[in-house]
Amino acid sequence: QAAFVGLIVLGEGVSFFGLIAILIGLCGVLLLSSTPEAAGTWRESLFTRAAGLGLTSGLLFAISGVTYRAATLDVGADAPLLRAAVTLSAVTLMQFAAMSIWLRVFEQGQISAVWLARRKALWIGLMSLAGSLGWFLAFTLQTAAYVKALGQIELIFSLMVSVLVFKEKLSAREG
Repeated sequence: QAAFVGLIVLGEGVSFFGLIAILIGLCGVLLLSSTPEAAGTWRESLFTRAAGLGLTSGLLFAISGVTYRAATLDVGADAPLLRAAVTLSAVTLMQFAAMSIWLRVFEQGQISAVWLARRKALWIGLMSLAGSLGWFLAFTLQTAAYVKALGQIELIFSLMVSVLVFKEKLSAREG
């Protein structure tokens, strides 16, 4: 989806081999998202409410990735790290404002609860910020389709943590 959105919005295509790699990643994700409980043919398991929500979510992530890339490319600086940091700062400020309004209007008392947990949350927030800066730097350097495709390596890390830390057994499908 990021390759498609990137082509439409920024005119950025992917190479033939890049497309093949993206399609292989897509097959892996589809294989992992298929559950043994899903009855019927593969076609029926793809056209479920859960699949629709997943595809919609993926489309919104694709749009955000491509527009983040567009924003980083529009920052008037040569240094990729500076362009990524400026864009991430703007995005974080907008998210902060939107979340503050939401919490104030719909979740009264939660801003105080967040403030009370600030010492614990600080380190989580800093690590999250570092991860986001990595994503934004990648968007600055490469098309969103390639960044998102490479980001699927998180699945491998998640499986490794499941096995090595939580001592879970992988199913044949997961393997």
